[in-house]
Amino acid sequence: MIYHGLNVIDTSSKKTVKILIIALLILISMLLLGNVKVLAEKNTTTPIGIDVPELVITVDPSEPDGLNGEYFKIPIITLTKTNDDSGNIYYKWDNGSEQLYNGPITALSGQHNLTAYIRDGFSNIGTIQKTLNVNPHQRLSKTSAGHESTLMVREDGTVWGWGSNYYGNLGNGTTALGHEYNIPTQTVGLINIIEVASGYYHSLALKSDGTVWAWGSSRDQGLLGNGRNDRSITNTPIQVPNLTNVVDISVGFEHSLVLKADGTVWSWGDNTHGQLGDGTNHNRSMPVQVNGLTNVVAVECGGAHSLALKSDGTIWAWGNSSNGQLGTGSYAAVSTPVQISNPVGESGHFESEANFIAIVCGGSHSLALRSDGTVWAWGNNRNGRLGLLDSYSQQTEDIVYPRQVGNLSEVNGIYSGGERSMALKSDGSLWAWGINWHGQLGDGTKEIRSTPVMIPTIPGLAAISTGLNHTVVMKTDSTIWGWGKNATWQLGDRSSIEDRLTPVQVDFSPFSSPVMENIRIATSDTGSLYIKSDSTLLQWGNNSSYKENITLPDGAISVSGGKEHFLALTSVGTVWAWGNNTYGQLGNGTFSDAQDPAQVTSLTDIIGISAGEYHSMALKSDGTVWTWGLNGGRLGNGTTGNRNTPVMVIGLNDVVAIAGGGGHSLALKASGEVWGWGKNDLGQIKVDPTAYQHQDTDTRILPVRIEGLNYVISISGGKNHSMAMKCDGTAYAWGDNTYGQCNVNSHGRPTFARIADFKEVEYRGHPVTMSVPVTDILDIAGGESHSLIIRSNGSVWALGNNENGQLGIGATEYVDDYYRYNKYTPQEITTTSDIADITSKTNHSLAMNSDGALWAWGVNEDGQLGDGTSENSNLPLYIDVLPPQWDNNSSINANQLTSSSLALSWTSASDDLGVSEYILNIYDEDGSIRGSHNTADYFQNIEGLSAGIDYTIGIYAIDHAGNKSEELTYQAFIEMSEINNSPTLQLVTIIEVVASDPDGDVITISLGDDAPSFVKLVGNKLVFEPTTQKGTFTFSIHVEDGRGGETSQNITITSFGNSSPASSNREVNSFSQS
Repeated sequence: MIYHGLNVIDTSSKKTVKILIIALLILISMLLLGNVKVLAEKNTTTPIGIDVPELVITVDPSEPDGLNGEYFKIPIITLTKTNDDSGNIYYKWDNGSEQLYNGPITALSGQHNLTAYIRDGFSNIGTIQKTLNVNPHQRLSKTSAGHESTLMVREDGTVWGWGSNYYGNLGNGTTALGHEYNIPTQTVGLINIIEVASGYYHSLALKSDGTVWAWGSSRDQGLLGNGRNDRSITNTPIQVPNLTNVVDISVGFEHSLVLKADGTVWSWGDNTHGQLGDGTNHNRSMPVQVNGLTNVVAVECGGAHSLALKSDGTIWAWGNSSNGQLGTGSYAAVSTPVQISNPVGESGHFESEANFIAIVCGGSHSLALRSDGTVWAWGNNRNGRLGLLDSYSQQTEDIVYPRQVGNLSEVNGIYSGGERSMALKSDGSLWAWGINWHGQLGDGTKEIRSTPVMIPTIPGLAAISTGLNHTVVMKTDSTIWGWGKNATWQLGDRSSIEDRLTPVQVDFSPFSSPVMENIRIATSDTGSLYIKSDSTLLQWGNNSSYKENITLPDGAISVSGGKEHFLALTSVGTVWAWGNNTYGQLGNGTFSDAQDPAQVTSLTDIIGISAGEYHSMALKSDGTVWTWGLNGGRLGNGTTGNRNTPVMVIGLNDVVAIAGGGGHSLALKASGEVWGWGKNDLGQIKVDPTAYQHQDTDTRILPVRIEGLNYVISISGGKNHSMAMKCDGTAYAWGDNTYGQCNVNSHGRPTFARIADFKEVEYRGHPVTMSVPVTDILDIAGGESHSLIIRSNGSVWALGNNENGQLGIGATEYVDDYYRYNKYTPQEITTTSDIADITSKTNHSLAMNSDGALWAWGVNEDGQLGDGTSENSNLPLYIDVLPPQWDNNSSINANQLTSSSLALSWTSASDDLGVSEYILNIYDEDGSIRGSHNTADYFQNIEGLSAGIDYTIGIYAIDHAGNKSEELTYQAFIEMSEINNSPTLQLVTIIEVVASDPDGDVITISLGDDAPSFVKLVGNKLVFEPTTQKGTFTFSIHVEDGRGGETSQNITITSFGNSSPASSNREVNSFSQS
């Protein structure tokens, strides 16, 4: 619990005796200024000649400034006599009993009437009555950091939470245990909230009307205060009965305290140590009043003890005192409130047991702030959580009386959570001490601090809340920041970094609805499919090394493979299918296999496709899902019969992505929820959230929500397991784990397993979260018995069965009869990089980078890897599917030799594995091909042309894998007259340069800078292109061996300048360099 500034508003001011009009006006103006000076009018019974006592009421601060200092101070009221030394000052709140004024008093929360008066020796009475409205909305923190979650109140009075939802702590209506939220989610049905309190098992909210609302687990101890003592979980807020006019709330480990406007305290929950303060040790499932407490201004829950601060500045404690946390000098628990003490002679003795203005509790220690700005602590001192300076106190594990903390002064706010404490000074500096294993102190380290250290903090600090192992603060601009433990995303920054040593901002940006991406690669059991840059398909495998080109109407934009069939989606939203059709999975109305693609019947406006093992799925633009093929629950239409035409999945809408598995199907909704249907014998689609060992194995013929997942942006279905990726870059897997494909180091079914480093896990009926070395995940893919992951840096990671090299990590190591070839943690595939897409439905995998380059590995019995062999590969093989490329300067040069012939040359195309040949086509004016030529060179004479015709020259580059480039074209018009009939002219003159080195060094040949522009060096050949330049040209050729050996030779050529090739004075030049 945290104490912050109070907004003090005077709503009325009056005297109990009749006063003059002018005095009344003066009084009102003084009250509005927060400094009240009242001259009591002479009572009719007062003897003549006796002066009336003068009374001044001062409220400090009168207005909170909302920043570092005053915002955190509870208003303190001082009553002062100014002109009379005799008589006593008395005061009372509302209609309560009179109390003798002995020093500053603390303002009550809410609206209360303060009556103050003086009685002197002559019974003269001066009285003032002042109404103070201490607004809890300003007084209380807008954030509450709990055990592994965080709650906050937004400006509109709604409640939002993030982090662990293990017991429904966030109140957002989710029912699965283990639900974790890495971005804020709204608590259901709450408005006009002014305070929240987040605990381990349950949470509370206080409404502006003074009612209290609770949610979470009842834990057999009545934690929700609704009269129930069972272990039920209530995942939406319910009103705590019989509570009104509440102004303050606090949550402990298993108990709760509330403060009413009348200064009484009420409690419920666990009472093992008497922490409810009702004089018993009986648990209470409904609120009971704490015995003997009145005029209370603040309450605090510790782990199993309680504190209350009274308006007279005294502190009262009850409950567990096994570490001295009650501050009474005893280790004995008490079930009714006792005042803390500090006897004379004790180290750090303070003069008065009053003058405290704020209290907070850790798990087993307590802190208090005095009006002089000093901080006092007592209780458990392990790991330095009390922050004491003297060596005796530092070495003592338990401190049973209050001791002053360090050398802190001018403190305005105190905070404590778990095993640490914090203090905010009036200069805005933040100080912390205690345990720091997760960086929860915020000093940039994980070092334990036994004395206060100043924390580098963020500017504009307005509020602070400390959880068990994390800290959350609010800035004056209403942004929320946090640091410390983040294993269950309790910092809300959408990251998977478990410990934050410095502040990170809570990300309130809305969840972006995922979009199903088009996939250019697909695998079946025996084949592979690839969409080329021209939207045609390249298919290989199926017991053939030949790569087949397939053209679909309107071009393919996405593909997917089942066990023995393929699907393709076109740019106009139609779906085509081919392959095995035993169960109608081709969707063409028949059960006949098809070698060529055929359009799926009656499907339009499709935006996504996915092939299961023997069934098919399609996603329409309206968010509905359509299925066909083998059923048995896979189709989700409420029946089990097979269908050879598409049927709509019942009860699903707003779907944005789909995934087909072996015997199950998955759908991702725009909200980030995942739904599944079909086989569940291995937990593929649903985990029973109420069981520990038991799994629900029933087949589902209609979709069910897969509990425990939220903010998902991508899904994938393996043969018998499922995968999902969340918006924070983490991946989850569930279902069959026989080979470790779900990242759990055990055979059998896991529940949800976060793709992670291995840790022993307890099997439960809720998601298992583990530490993560694989974060920032970009994509996921499930194979038959293995899983693949792409990280945002383009690296690929794999886990699961590696018997046939399907993990792509190299050796297929046999461990033993239990682990066999399996890898239970993600292994990096080190021979690929910059990967953008992955796919694997069976036992081989494909990976593609952003340029379309392809790698394949795994089973290759049917040539499915595409390397021209049938040998398996345990490392990724580069598969040449990219065609040669022309660059921006590529061109064709044409020189007319005669009225029927052309001399052509062109710039070379580039290819990863080299160009094997060029195909040159001559097109007539009507587009028909007049002739074709194949050549390995960059030049060609074309004859048999007709004069007066405008020909189109087209050239394709072909690589060694048969991939064909785009066509490079040139328009050539044949003139009627002869251009040059010289029989000595050639298309291109070539000189071959032959060089050798007796040492066997690598020879490098280069042209000198004096070579004319029409001379090109291609390999070891000099090519003289047609030119209009005339004359004789001499230039040099250089030969180097890389070790300092060098020689050169001059070449002289003659050019006639008639656009014909140049000729040379030699045909071959030979060099020998030793």
